[in-house]
Amino acid sequence: MKLSNFKLVNHNKKLNKKRLSFTMFKKKDKIEVLELEDKKKINKLKISGMIVASLACLILVISLITGKNIVVLEAKKILYNLGVYTEEIEMVEIESDDSYDDGYWYIDKSAIWIGPGKAQITFDVNSFMKINDHNKDIVLVFDKSSSMEGEKFTEAINDAKYLVEDVLYDDQNRVAIVTLDGSSEILSSFSNDIADLLNKLDSLVSGGDVNYNAALQNVDAVMNGYTKQSNRDVVVVFLTGGYPNKDTPNQVGSFQVLKEKYPYMKFNGIQYEMGNDIINEIKQITDNQFIADQSTIYDILYYAAVEPYTYENFIVTDYIDDNYFTIDSVDDIKVTKGQTSLNGNKVTWDLGTNSYMTATNEKMTINITLRQEYMEIADFYPTNKSESIDYKLEGDSSKTVNSSLTPVLKNSYKVVYDTNIPEGCTLPDIASEMHSAYQNVEKKTIDLSCDGYSFKGWDIVDDYDIQKISDEVFVMPNRDVTIRATWAKQDIKKSMNGKVAEKQSLYNILRDAANRGTLARTYTGQHQDSMAGVGNKKIYHWYATNDTQGTQIQNKNNVIFGGHCWQMLRTTDTGGVKMIY
Repeated sequence: MKLSNFKLVNHNKKLNKKRLSFTMFKKKDKIEVLELEDKKKINKLKISGMIVASLACLILVISLITGKNIVVLEAKKILYNLGVYTEEIEMVEIESDDSYDDGYWYIDKSAIWIGPGKAQITFDVNSFMKINDHNKDIVLVFDKSSSMEGEKFTEAINDAKYLVEDVLYDDQNRVAIVTLDGSSEILSSFSNDIADLLNKLDSLVSGGDVNYNAALQNVDAVMNGYTKQSNRDVVVVFLTGGYPNKDTPNQVGSFQVLKEKYPYMKFNGIQYEMGNDIINEIKQITDNQFIADQSTIYDILYYAAVEPYTYENFIVTDYIDDNYFTIDSVDDIKVTKGQTSLNGNKVTWDLGTNSYMTATNEKMTINITLRQEYMEIADFYPTNKSESIDYKLEGDSSKTVNSSLTPVLKNSYKVVYDTNIPEGCTLPDIASEMHSAYQNVEKKTIDLSCDGYSFKGWDIVDDYDIQKISDEVFVMPNRDVTIRATWAKQDIKKSMNGKVAEKQSLYNILRDAANRGTLARTYTGQHQDSMAGVGNKKIYHWYATNDTQGTQIQNKNNVIFGGHCWQMLRTTDTGGVKMIY
């Protein structure tokens, strides 16, 4: 059993708060009904009109407070019960009538499209633990091989000590400890001396080979001379963190001998920090298997040690809605435990005799196909007609729960185009499209325009579960999709007259001014534009013919040099250029 499937209501019986609140609500309803029945002074004919009026007022008040149309919601429920569907229902829950007591079970039944016209129904069976933690004789086989070194070993030792303390809180329980390594030893026979057992666990040091067979032989030695009492249970908890690498596969024969000698003894194997798939070597020597890591090892140890109640039988019978769907063969049905059969549209899942334990999770999936005549019809399709669950919990009477609850799939989902209009723009709406799940969808290529903005394209909103074939094509998921336009605000518009832009410089500024005949002139005196005395590049200088122009030139002719502000001046046409500050 994987941790993710582990439904533990531990020995302190702490129930899930959400389920506890539901329990209290249901009990409250029952009390109110009983009070009404006890009064028996109310004239039903008289109050019927008052009840209708009161309900109408209550519905109105609730609708105003919550913002939900209660009338519509109740109408949908009525239509659902009549087999008329107005919305997709991905999951329904079927539950036992045990008022959330220990051993209570529930089944989450869901459906989803897995391909074009192909759907999968999942039955997720869960239950709460029911245990009898009294009169237990527990043999703890503890792996101390080199496969357990480091934090893995430390955590296992600490949690094994907690297990001893919790189990022996009841002094009618006993614990024996057998080590698992290259040779194995009996650390303690059956005892309820907590201090002694804790000290012996503290004395363990990891190292050595992994010999499953030697450990099982020592289990036999512990049981030698044991007299079974009718009111006591014997459980072997086989905790290992490594593959057997010595005297293997002799452990398989030793296990079979143990089962023959002690048929009442249960073997629960714990695969510790070894991945999520139970290895065959553990399956071959245990009745039940569990997966644990450092974060869950205590819960799994306790669960395996107290030996939760099992269902003597647990059978789910389901009828596929063959008005709309077909199932090809029993090969389309997969289960984690038990056997299945198919007869027409009737699916039977038998979890086995004394096999399904409380607090565990098991699953069944059924692959179905929408009938061809409905492939192109956009509508809501129920996957199942009805189901019954026949079960008997150890020590209880046989019970049956019948249900017509079913998931409902729709075979067409909407692609909405959101133009995401920038402020100040007006754009026409773009029609949405309908597509079946797993159909390839090509995004529209409509180009939008809005003054002051550049249209960047279309992006899918929330594309976390969307398979993209290309930038423009995606696979339709099991839901509606919104594709939103993206925009960017434009910068100041720029234009060119066909000339290549020239880098601006003081020389170019003077040259342009001289060519325009404004505030600059071409220097006509002798000059050289290189240290070699060659070259004929023209020199330009500021030139003013009046005071106004002189002021304009002074405002232009500033140069930062050596930390000072300089001005370049030429006092006469034949004089040189001077810099002053």
